Amino acid sequence: MKELQERNIQLAQALEKSNAASQAKTDFLGKMSHELRTPLNAIIGFSDLSLLESFGKLPDRYKEYFGDIRKAADHLLTIINDILDAVNLDAGKAKIQLEKIKLKPLVEEVLPLVEAEARSRGVDIAAVTVDDGWAVKADRGRLRQILINLVVNALKFTEQGGSVGIETGTGDDGTVLLTVWDTGIGISHEQQGLIFDGFHQVQADPVIAPTEGTGLGLTISQQLARLMGGDLRVESELEKGSRFTIILPATAKKQKKKRRARKPVRKSA
Repeated sequence: MKELQERNIQLAQALEKSNAASQAKTDFLGKMSHELRTPLNAIIGFSDLSLLESFGKLPDRYKEYFGDIRKAADHLLTIINDILDAVNLDAGKAKIQLEKIKLKPLVEEVLPLVEAEARSRGVDIAAVTVDDGWAVKADRGRLRQILINLVVNALKFTEQGGSVGIETGTGDDGTVLLTVWDTGIGISHEQQGLIFDGFHQVQADPVIAPTEGTGLGLTISQQLARLMGGDLRVESELEKGSRFTIILPATAKKQKKKRRARKPVRKSA
């Protein structure tokens, strides 16, 4: 009996130390991310002023340099924001404000933000089938964040000449399904069980799709979807593309026949 009590005390102490270490990690990441944002905002600001030639005419080569600086700063800011989101989600501090969101205007808002990326990669994003009538209960900013992340992620792993699309459908339980599909490299069955874990990145051909970012995007997206009363799921086959589906509560019924929209992944030649 005494040995059992001592063992319980040891376990309690170990748990307390583990919780303290986890909290220390969370505090450090949060403070570090906030500290990094201040100088980064200055870099972004001065880069923008230089690109606008606010201090006078610049040679084209220098404008290209400032453009590269701006792109690098944007990439760093994305990483910092991912870390802050992960910290807030782990600490239960992520803020969600649910409201009725119409999907078509939201998708139309997102597409222009990813067009330049799609053009630079030679990927077609014209296959969007989100018509009027689809509405969900969600946080507008967070849903926009998830959708942008999924489209950018699909572009990253789709080779030149491929396609990325967005479509809607209805789940058997009446939920709304918002799917981002691609004809990219696909994800193995083994990796599908890991991609929503923090810092995990799909192992891609570095020539076709080099890995970028923190590997937190899908983790954050799934956690945000669940906070909104939904989920984020994946279907994929190697060399046949992937489908990432955001599942959310519906707030309005479509008049047309409900069915789950399907976009077959690319067939092998």
